[in-house]
Amino acid sequence: MAEAQHRQALAGYWPQVGVKAGYQRLDQPFNFMFPASIMQIPAESVTVPGATAVVTVPANAFAPGFPPTALQMPVAYPSQTLNTPAQNFAVPQQAVKVLDRDLLSGNMNLTWLLFDGGMRKGLREQSAGWLDMMRQEARRTDLDITDAVTRFYWGAVLAMQVRQIGEDTLARMEATLRLTETMYKEGAGKW
Repeated sequence: MAEAQHRQALAGYWPQVGVKAGYQRLDQPFNFMFPASIMQIPAESVTVPGATAVVTVPANAFAPGFPPTALQMPVAYPSQTLNTPAQNFAVPQQAVKVLDRDLLSGNMNLTWLLFDGGMRKGLREQSAGWLDMMRQEARRTDLDITDAVTRFYWGAVLAMQVRQIGEDTLARMEATLRLTETMYKEGAGKW
């Protein structure tokens, strides 16, 4: 874990690239239904002022033999006022297709840290400290195992020696018991 944190702290010096991709299939297309509505258009009056305009008629526009060159003529038109009554414009319900059934999306992110205010150095030192601490912990565990094995070994040696001493003592006590029993039963051999 400490080594992974150390590698992560050192990775801050390099650009970070993240790529995501996804595919999604819906059971039906994603549609949005606009409800039917009525748009009200108010009555309006538009006034076009009268004026005169110069119109250019191209050569041979109406028939062959008509003036062979373009002709300019002034045209005058009177002022007009156009009135429209108020109306209601019906907009029917509309189904708008927002997404297809199949949706493929992708995302790419590139990050390069230019200035960190000492954050990378602190992370690097912190993770190096964790790494040293974990190495010492592993060394201590190895020493604990060595100590336990040594104690078990010498405990086994001591147990074998104690057993041997116990067996020797038992054999001597049995010999003393036989001797004592013989002396009580048979006596010293002389009266």
